[in-house]
Amino acid sequence: MIYRQSGYTLIESMLTVMLLITLLTVSVISYQHLIARNKTAAYLNKLVTSIQYARSEALKLRLPITLCKSKDGQRCDGQWRDGWIIFVDPSNKLQPENAQQILRVEPALPSGDQLIWRSSLHRNDFIQFNALGNVRQDGTFIYCPHNNKEYAGAIVISLTGRVRLESEPANKALCG
Repeated sequence: MIYRQSGYTLIESMLTVMLLITLLTVSVISYQHLIARNKTAAYLNKLVTSIQYARSEALKLRLPITLCKSKDGQRCDGQWRDGWIIFVDPSNKLQPENAQQILRVEPALPSGDQLIWRSSLHRNDFIQFNALGNVRQDGTFIYCPHNNKEYAGAIVISLTGRVRLESEPANKALCG
C-alpha cells in the first residue's frame, strides 16, 4: 500500500510567505507614493481655488483684489507657507485697512512644507488682480512637500490672470 501525504513542505510554506511579504512591501511603497502625490495635488488645488476666487471677485466687484501671504490672517506678513488672505484693495495699499475688506483667510500649510512665489517683478509677497482680472505681475508658485522635492508642483499665473498647473516644475531646485 502506498501512502500519500497531503500538505505543504517547509520550503513551499517559506516561499509563499516570502512572496506575500514582497507583494505587501510593493503595495505599501506604491500607496505612500500615491498619498504624497495626492497631498501635493490637494494643496495646489487649494491655492488655485484661492487665485481663481480672487480673480473672479475682482471681475465681479470691479475693484482691485489682493492675495498676500499672512501669518495672522489680518495683515500681509510672514511666509506663504504661513497661510494667505484675499482682500478688497481699492486704494492699492497692499494691506487690508479693516477686517471688512478681508474676503477669505487660508490657514498655514503642514509643518515643513514650503510655498514659494517667484514673480516677474520680484515682488514676491502679493498677487493683485485689477478690475479686468489681470495681474500686475506674472509668476510661479512652487509647492514643496516636507523633505521631498520629488513631489513638488507648480502653479503658473499669466499676466491675464490665467492659471495652469505644472506637475514637474522646472524650478523645483528651489525646494532645497
